[in-house]
Amino acid sequence: MRTKAIKSEDEIPKSKPLPVPRKFSWTVVFTVDSSWVADGFQINDDRAMDMLSNQLPYAYDYELRTKVIAAPLDEHVAKVQGYKSVADWKAEK
Repeated sequence: MRTKAIKSEDEIPKSKPLPVPRKFSWTVVFTVDSSWVADGFQINDDRAMDMLSNQLPYAYDYELRTKVIAAPLDEHVAKVQGYKSVADWKAEK
């Protein structure tokens, strides 16, 4: 298959502009040293919302949304925080 040589910019097909989405999403990975987790740090939907709303203080609630879609295993968090079992760890929450 042969392609046709383009002689000027006018011959380049113009694409339609993409519509601007009404909402944008980012996927973010937080990496935290185990010492912070041992001290009790835990990301959940509420904490993520607090962090985001601190950066956008004038945003209305309906304009922002956060969702933690993956987290460390409860067993690992409980162990690093010094609990004997996940049940003990959850009982403290």
